[in-house]
Amino acid sequence: MTVSRSSVPLLCLSVAFFLVGPCQSGCRETGQCCPGRDPSCSCKGWRSDRTFGTCYCDQACVSTLDCCHDYDSACPALSCVVSEWTAWSGCAEPCRATVRRRSRAILQGPLNAGTPCPHLEEHAGCAEYWSQQGNCPNPPVPALIISGGYGNARKKETSLTAVTSQGNTTRETFTI
Repeated sequence: MTVSRSSVPLLCLSVAFFLVGPCQSGCRETGQCCPGRDPSCSCKGWRSDRTFGTCYCDQACVSTLDCCHDYDSACPALSCVVSEWTAWSGCAEPCRATVRRRSRAILQGPLNAGTPCPHLEEHAGCAEYWSQQGNCPNPPVPALIISGGYGNARKKETSLTAVTSQGNTTRETFTI
């Protein structure tokens, strides 16, 4: 049997159709890009790992490694987009050491395994030394306002060895 050069692609297509079946598709052909984990967001087609079978077009396929071959191009990852920070609020209470806040909003949530959103609110220590009635009667003493964890460090022991004038060695241990 001789096979002409022009019939080779047709022969390959026929063999592929016979071995794989008529329903080869991907995310683009089925028009699917689903959020989260969605078992119904699937089709029969080639997977990214070059195997044929049920493949998925949901966000979970990235971690379960069963995405359709065209998932990355048909469902591009879109990272979270947030607004600029608002201005800092005033102190929560006058004449006391309290906190102030600022925030930002989500403009676009992440899609298709895009980068998750960063934190949306920040707090910082503050103290106001006046109120609507004027100066504070007992103004707060200036203080270093820090985040948690100060003073929680593990205690350290240090040993000191000294030689006295008589040639004796003494050893002292200090906890810092």
